[in-house]
Amino acid sequence: MVQGKRSTHNALGTFIRVAENWSVILLATVVCASVLFTYGKFAMPPQFTSTAVLYTLNGNTAELSEGQLETSLAGDCAYAVKSQEVLSKVISDKTLSYTYREMADKIQVEYPEGTHVVEITVTDKSSKSAKELVDAVADATVTYVSRKMGIGTARVLSYGFTGGRTVTISPAKLAGIGALAGFILSVFVCLCRAFRDDRILVPGDIRTAGLEVFAVVPGEE
Repeated sequence: MVQGKRSTHNALGTFIRVAENWSVILLATVVCASVLFTYGKFAMPPQFTSTAVLYTLNGNTAELSEGQLETSLAGDCAYAVKSQEVLSKVISDKTLSYTYREMADKIQVEYPEGTHVVEITVTDKSSKSAKELVDAVADATVTYVSRKMGIGTARVLSYGFTGGRTVTISPAKLAGIGALAGFILSVFVCLCRAFRDDRILVPGDIRTAGLEVFAVVPGEE
């Protein structure tokens, strides 16, 4: 009779102890994959981006140096993109249900240093709607900058396009991550239980337990 628990096991014995729980490992893998797939399908709908590019042109700002002028025009135009006047017009023209703040959160504006270029990127639930929104924002910005701000003029260098990249993880990828996480976690739990198991399953367990062998039962020939 073996007294107490053994702290170590033969590798084969440990593998057998873990393999005995294959149904638990499989169940954990399937459950975790299903949970993350469902979450990705309904709680994380795909989001797509579309980008339009504006080009700013010099206005009546002769007192500024060329470098200052480029920065001023692009910066002012970038500010106008997310202004309440521009976005309120887009919301009204497109009959959108978004508030000004919700609309602003969908937009990212960049203007590379030393250029007259302003990039507008809109994120939305479909590639088509993202393009429609970014085009509307670009047109409204050009109108606002050219007619109301008095800093110069702007024009659309390129409108958005459909087929933009998605910015969320697909449900299938989430399911794969969930399956891997469930498998690793369940195997780890089974390994912990295996090292606490004091049964003798293979001859190697006798050696690791430090027991003396007095006799061997012969196998059938």
